[in-house]
Amino acid sequence: MTVSSAGGCTAGNYVCETNAWTNTSCYDDKWYVPPQCNVPGEVGSPNTTKCQEIWHADPTYDGGFFEGMIRNNNLNMTASYLGVTRHNEMVREAVGREQDIMFYWYEPDPLIAQVKARVVNFDPDTLECASQRRSDPTLSTAKCGYPVMTLQKRTRKENLALNNDFKFFFDSFALTRGQIDALLATHTSGGGNATVYDLSCSWIKDNFD
Repeated sequence: MTVSSAGGCTAGNYVCETNAWTNTSCYDDKWYVPPQCNVPGEVGSPNTTKCQEIWHADPTYDGGFFEGMIRNNNLNMTASYLGVTRHNEMVREAVGREQDIMFYWYEPDPLIAQVKARVVNFDPDTLECASQRRSDPTLSTAKCGYPVMTLQKRTRKENLALNNDFKFFFDSFALTRGQIDALLATHTSGGGNATVYDLSCSWIKDNFD
């Protein structure tokens, strides 16, 4: 996506101009507009008086999942696709102005830690709900939120076999959600000054036992 000098999107370069769905279209190459947000008599035209924007980076991220939740939960929201760089810039700028916003992103991530975002909860994920999801929001009937995913530790088996101290460290190493957010907020991408090496070294020294 190309950003104009005024900070908006340059016509013809919107993220959504290549349609991501078969039965659903982006309005004006930049918005997903659910049925409840249509201007009466104008399918796909957003009623900006009735509905507010949720900022999204790209319609191919979790294709149809987010849009389906908007549609099926009858939320008075449209999704505006900004591209990753502009999305993150606008979120930081809005938070700096103390403006209330909703946006789509993932966690853990430095952006979430930096702006201290909070999750908007939907019905919990179930097998029945998951079976109702489709990549095209018009075909999806699912209303539930995302499944909880567990972060995993990874290393090479050869390293564990070579060094017992490293194996002990790897087996006992764990981070809480609060610790992860604190580390991400201190990293350069989260507004801090520390590199990955700096953070890793500092954490080991602070938690050496």
